[in-house]
Amino acid sequence: MNVALPSSAFYARAPLYLAGLLALAVLGFYQSYFARLLSANVVHHLHGITATAWLALLCGQAWLYRTRRLDWHRLLGRWSLLLVPVFLLSGVLVLRRMLNATDGFSQAFGMRLSFTDASSLVYFALAFALALHFRRRLQLHARFMVSTGLLVLPPALARVAGQFVPGIQSFPAAFHAGYTATELLVLGLIVHDLRQGGWRWPYPLLLAVLLVQQASFHLVPDWPAWAACMRSLAAAGG
Repeated sequence: MNVALPSSAFYARAPLYLAGLLALAVLGFYQSYFARLLSANVVHHLHGITATAWLALLCGQAWLYRTRRLDWHRLLGRWSLLLVPVFLLSGVLVLRRMLNATDGFSQAFGMRLSFTDASSLVYFALAFALALHFRRRLQLHARFMVSTGLLVLPPALARVAGQFVPGIQSFPAAFHAGYTATELLVLGLIVHDLRQGGWRWPYPLLLAVLLVQQASFHLVPDWPAWAACMRSLAAAGG
């Protein structure tokens, strides 16, 4: 029998919040991807489709849990085992394409963004693996799953800020606005956990990753080993 959980259930409004996250991602990437579907290349289509599918899957998982359709929740979780590798591969391909691009933006910021993109893929894979590992511990499982979705916020918010926020007239300013807003949100989630009487480590770990990523925007030029690694990736496969 499908019985809705009580209003006090864990993350009671999660489906709504995750739907908002999906809508924000579509808004942020509208001009760079969704408005150019007919002209986008195969690599960006693969990444865009799998990223959108992942956010939709998070929404579906949250709704299925809230409505006690646990068998369907588990089935959708099994399908994620097929989606995640394709998403990660598409992310690597997009990163490699950016490193090889000759447009002005990629030449100016491609290497600086390479660490944020690569570390996001690594952390996504780690958070997903930990979510699977802790699948029987709801508090950790849910937070790691949410963390995979929150990784879209910095680039999405940076694009929204660059388009709609007065006074933000450069990409570095938009980049830092996106990261700062995301970090404040994650900090709010940590405070919420503490006020609920528990310290749970998925969000602090995510916050640490975000802070390192934001700092890397300025530090990457001083990392010759990283630059060499990215040049090898760019040259891989010819």
